[in-house]
Amino acid sequence: MAEAVPAVLYGAFALAIPESPRFLVDKGRVQEATRILRDYTKVKDTAAKIDEITRSLARESAESLRDLRGASFGLKPIMWVMLGEMFPNTIRATAVAVASAFNWLANFTVSTTLPVLSETSLTLAYGLYAAFALISFFFVLRAVPETTGRELEDMSEQARGAG
Repeated sequence: MAEAVPAVLYGAFALAIPESPRFLVDKGRVQEATRILRDYTKVKDTAAKIDEITRSLARESAESLRDLRGASFGLKPIMWVMLGEMFPNTIRATAVAVASAFNWLANFTVSTTLPVLSETSLTLAYGLYAAFALISFFFVLRAVPETTGRELEDMSEQARGAG
């Protein structure tokens, strides 16, 4: 029962979170997007920001698995939080599904290989997993662009330029 209280509070507070300006512009609700930008962000020129969002939505191409390659496919350390933010809107649903499937496949692989490897040597098992974690670390360091302080439109531009 104790876990229900935070869940109910989260649900109640989540209802107060406004739609993103990007979503609103995409749905043709420009006045609402302007109000959200004015009330919740530090954007001074909301008209310019709406124009930027409109241009970025117009540039995005049709969804394609080919778009998942390259820097835009790296999994961040806080995967479940970041997945929804790291892909352009046009491929987001497919990209999150593919990335999640790979995550579950990796979890399945670890879960099924640990008992077999631990019969041989726990040092071998954990050493192997640590080696893959190290490889992943260098992959992320090299191939996944830093996005701190960057907006989705800027990240979409970088992803297109990297492919």
